Amino acid sequence: MKTKHKVSSLQSKLHQIEKELASIQEKCKHSTTITKFDKTNSIRVFCVECDKQVGMASDQQIQEFLNTRK
Repeated sequence: MKTKHKVSSLQSKLHQIEKELASIQEKCKHSTTITKFDKTNSIRVFCVECDKQVGMASDQQIQEFLNTRK
């Protein structure tokens, strides 16, 4: 039972953190962006401030991103 209780507690904390993060990202204006890999290793555009994915990288952004990584 200890394990089940700990898992439940961690899931509750994770849910609270995810809600707080979503709130922060919702309020952010996403004024500065960066091109980087997402969790699936696809190249996407993210907000520098809140780290929310805000779009797909254009062909030009992809080329610039790949050229700076050499």
